Amino acid sequence: MNRLVSIPLKYIFIVSISISVSGCSWLTSFVVQNNSKQKIEIEYSLCCQESNFWYSPPKQVENSNFGYNEPNWNDIPEAVHFYDENKGIVTVSILPNHSVLVNTDRNYMGYRKGENYFFKLSSLTIKSPEGKISYEGKELAKSFKKESKNLYILTYE
Repeated sequence: MNRLVSIPLKYIFIVSISISVSGCSWLTSFVVQNNSKQKIEIEYSLCCQESNFWYSPPKQVENSNFGYNEPNWNDIPEAVHFYDENKGIVTVSILPNHSVLVNTDRNYMGYRKGENYFFKLSSLTIKSPEGKISYEGKELAKSFKKESKNLYILTYE
């Protein structure tokens, strides 16, 4: 016997909105890659929302394990990185031929001149035996080059 099942309209609406929103979401990784033959140190400042900084512990991987697909990131021991929770500043050493995941962001579309955007990092400095390079604000956002929809890399050579 055919029987019409009554499903409240609000449930159909909630399910269809959930499917459409979840299908259009992605996570973008921001990586500093050390392609040099020497250890470098990076220091980066995080933006904050209300009184909380957008902090997630940095992770690392050898460059040889880094490809188009998301690598298996390894935790960085406390002895190799430092987080100042009062100032929102992270300091981490990067070995030669290693990459460090410094941040992630949902649905990042890249820097576009003239548009308002939010980037979770406010500054980044790379220190090496040869000197230091500093980026801030829009210049920092533009320094990460798009490798894929899910990956932006700042490379030190």
